[in-house]
Amino acid sequence: MGKSFIRLSLIFFLPFLLLSACAGFPIASLEANSVEETEQPEDTLTKIRQRDKIIIGVSTDSPPFAFLDSEGKNIGLEVDIARFITKEILGSVEKVQFIPIFDPSKRIEFLRTKKIDLAIASIRDLPQNKQEIDLSRHYYSSGFGFLTRKNNGINSWRQLKGQTVCAFRGGYWNKALSRMGFELIDFRSFNEVDLALEEERCIGLVSSHARISAVLQDPEWSEQWHQALPLILSVPWSMGLPKGDDSFKQAVDDAILKMESKAFLVTREAQWNIPTTGYVQKQAALAKIEIGILDANRLQDLTIDKAYDNNILIDGSPIISPLSDRIATKYEGNNDNIKIVVGRSGTNEGIKKLCHGEIDIANASRGMNQAEIELCLTNGIEYNRSALCF
Repeated sequence: MGKSFIRLSLIFFLPFLLLSACAGFPIASLEANSVEETEQPEDTLTKIRQRDKIIIGVSTDSPPFAFLDSEGKNIGLEVDIARFITKEILGSVEKVQFIPIFDPSKRIEFLRTKKIDLAIASIRDLPQNKQEIDLSRHYYSSGFGFLTRKNNGINSWRQLKGQTVCAFRGGYWNKALSRMGFELIDFRSFNEVDLALEEERCIGLVSSHARISAVLQDPEWSEQWHQALPLILSVPWSMGLPKGDDSFKQAVDDAILKMESKAFLVTREAQWNIPTTGYVQKQAALAKIEIGILDANRLQDLTIDKAYDNNILIDGSPIISPLSDRIATKYEGNNDNIKIVVGRSGTNEGIKKLCHGEIDIANASRGMNQAEIELCLTNGIEYNRSALCF
């Protein structure tokens, strides 16, 4: 950092928060006026760490994703995911309390009323689910498959055109399937479907991947039946979080990314005998690449260039860094004695460096949480919050 930069300031950048530390940074084109601290939503992450427990809402009747074993213990793929998230945040898989979600409509209510910290209950990433809660990065994807006998020779959705197919009444996908040329017979319950399949009134069942997976947990079904076709009408799943709590969302998203990079769901999907969708395998490969890029950015050299009278060090969110690059280029062009170095180590690392006095500007995609504010105070770091755009 340059010798003339003594006081740190905090700048925010729209829809993401741009945390910048640039004291005495005389740039009218970059620095907006300092703004008053706005009321921050309750810091869920700090609350979780203080109680040393995370409260997670899960289903109890959706095998093999989330259900109760013979002893009443929570098990299933999403329960395994919950324990992984818990370990990443609190260091132990045991520091979790499960709250049963019997009715899917309760997922949002429980988050809104603070009954739970996090909901891992097959929440689809749909616009209506984002009105009252926030959604994490995707951790799974599911659509609709086809359950049929292994000896039917069905290997393409096109083969079902004109065929009589079982379905459940009221499914929102039924209209789409009818438009594909399927002759649907809809039923109220699985018992009715079971009888129709036994009597060969339909060639198979079109239903959600989750329901088909549940059926195939029964050896009597899996011996002769299988999920025969690639899923259609797939929608990604996210975890539900309290609205506006960006630091907690970042922690959850980071845990999901790490979970994907370790191929955790690849092995767990196989363990729970869930017919693979291909999604978790693809995400495992992409996550490794993403983490590799993040690690490379964290190792980026922010060394002061002594050839210049003043150096301005910027680090933080890679989402905001392209804007910082453009501003830096323009500013350097007008100031021969200034060198601006822009890093991309991520919001968490950028704020940490800011509060340790290691950089002048921290780009951030969220507001500072209480722990970060206290870190700056402990280190005697004074900062200003400024908004670049909204």
